Amino acid sequence: MQACSRTTCIMSTSIFNEAAAKSKRELVIKKGTKSPEALAVENGEVDLVFCVSTLNHLVISGFPELTHLSPKIGQLQQLFQLVLTDGAITNLPTEIGSLAKLKLLDVSRNKLDSVPVSLYSLGNLHTLILRHNCLSDGSFPSDLPTDCLPSLHHLDIVGNCLTSLPNFVYHSKGLQELLALDNNIASLEPAISDLSNLKQIDMKRNKLTLLPFELSLCLKLKSLDLVDNPISDRRLLKLVTQLGPVKPKTVLDYVASHSPKPSSPEKKGKSKRRTGGASNAVEGDDDVEFSDNKPRLVVVRPAEYAEVLVRPEARRIRPFLICAIVRGVNLASNNNFKKFINLQTKLHDGVCKRRRAATVATHDLAKLALPLSYSAHSAGGMKMTPLGDTTPISIREFLSGLEASKTDKRGGGGKKGGKKVAAASADKEIDATKAALSKYLQFVDPQEMVCLRDNRGIVISLPPLTNSEDTKIECTSTDIWLEVTSSLNLATCKAVMDALVCEMCKCGVGVSSDGVMRVEQVKVIEDDTRQLLVLYPSRTDLLDCSSISIERPD
Repeated sequence: MQACSRTTCIMSTSIFNEAAAKSKRELVIKKGTKSPEALAVENGEVDLVFCVSTLNHLVISGFPELTHLSPKIGQLQQLFQLVLTDGAITNLPTEIGSLAKLKLLDVSRNKLDSVPVSLYSLGNLHTLILRHNCLSDGSFPSDLPTDCLPSLHHLDIVGNCLTSLPNFVYHSKGLQELLALDNNIASLEPAISDLSNLKQIDMKRNKLTLLPFELSLCLKLKSLDLVDNPISDRRLLKLVTQLGPVKPKTVLDYVASHSPKPSSPEKKGKSKRRTGGASNAVEGDDDVEFSDNKPRLVVVRPAEYAEVLVRPEARRIRPFLICAIVRGVNLASNNNFKKFINLQTKLHDGVCKRRRAATVATHDLAKLALPLSYSAHSAGGMKMTPLGDTTPISIREFLSGLEASKTDKRGGGGKKGGKKVAAASADKEIDATKAALSKYLQFVDPQEMVCLRDNRGIVISLPPLTNSEDTKIECTSTDIWLEVTSSLNLATCKAVMDALVCEMCKCGVGVSSDGVMRVEQVKVIEDDTRQLLVLYPSRTDLLDCSSISIERPD
């Protein structure tokens, strides 16, 4: 046995001497390969590896007998990447800090319980992976220079025993990706705002109960995953759970609105802070003052919900529908009626993508008989009074008129001799409306078309084409029914409805005489099962409307 061991030692020394002589740049040593290099590590001769001073890339993986590294690792002055995984290393030597060219250090799945102070002087270190070790809060020094690890972009401390982020994290100003899931981290420091380059935070399965306002100042965040944390704010918890990591802006806006603000005063125009959607009022005051003078919107939970009953056939064709009620509007003053019509046109051309993504419809609530039903029929089986007409016609006849307007709109020239100017002008206006609607015929199938009916059976809406004259909004209308439909997804519906409600509030169209806009919740329900499909606005809606102040029911 001694002769065999001695022979192996001689062979190993020879192998590493040869590697050094050839200025070897890369060395990968893995358990179970039975290579001379692997046998050397198994026999405790890892120091021989460190004699190959020309190495740029070194991997030693899968050796449970490897419990420590000798100071000779400092000889690897040309090393760019050092991977020491799946071992039993308990600490790193101080000499690790002398590897000035090191860009990547991966010591995952070991038994590290401390990190040497010298490591924080690695000015070129780009990626530090410490996942699945035995690191605790005491494993990291608390007093470090503010310029430590200036090049660090990616930090992985997953699966350790941390109750807070190490202090060096807040000093790593260039950090872009922070992976700290599966710890026991209970809080984030306000200094998180100093990490202005952060693009990803993954802190799933920790102990976070609150999120500091300063987190909302990380304006470059593209991914924020906080699932499975005991967040005390139930609305925020629901946001985090439902939205996942891909919509951090919604979460951050909520944090900006609802988390306690820094106590120190901020100068206007100097701050990078994210503007939230709530007022700056102090809770508990009898007379609440909105110091930012934002338009106010109150979400109303009615004693009895208005409902829309959705038939299965409609869900196959144009599945997504949300509705809401705005009460107490004044369209007769301040040119509000014209503003309201122009707003719908603007939305159809913009966020609705010319009705390809969604369609907005509005009705005078006083002219509706609730509940409403959302169903699908063939064009020959429905009648309605289209907007602008005076008598009911079949939908098939309405579609034929739109189709005919495609060819008629090329015809020019005014009518000659004795024709009344007013009649000609009215005809032109009707023709122009039909020609404008005809371009949306491509989105419908006459054999299966969705419609919204009231409780009397009157067709009030035929998306994405037109509404009914029977429920048309006029200057005297005070309560408005809002409707958005889409064939794409529910998120598109909600984005359009959010935009409609927010703009109504901002421009004053939906505001009552007391200066407040009141939006009443409406339920959309599956007709057969009575299952709730959508309640709007819910706690997760209107979160991107930072320019208005929103009050919600408890």
